[in-house]
Amino acid sequence: ATPAPAAAPAAAPPAAAPAGAPAGGSGFAVQLMSTTSRPEADKLVARLQEFDPRVEAAEVSGKGRVYRVRVGPFETRAEAEKQLKAMAGKSPAKGMVVTLRAR
Repeated sequence: ATPAPAAAPAAAPPAAAPAGAPAGGSGFAVQLMSTTSRPEADKLVARLQEFDPRVEAAEVSGKGRVYRVRVGPFETRAEAEKQLKAMAGKSPAKGMVVTLRAR
């Protein structure tokens, strides 16, 4: 009898999504600020700790590195809109709902 071929090695597990991220890395977030000043972003995060905000750094063509202050992620736009309304008047920034993309 011919021996069975050896099993192929298991594929490496996918990289873990950030804590609280929806499966697949997509969904929605409330973006409160986008600035080129990390200290300015950190100041807003400190002011809004009750909403568990975070700073995300990104390279933007024509602007260089920007720091986005975001709350979320949320699985649905409706959940993000509800959070945005709950934050009204508590942030100096108006804020907006943004779509997160898988990385």
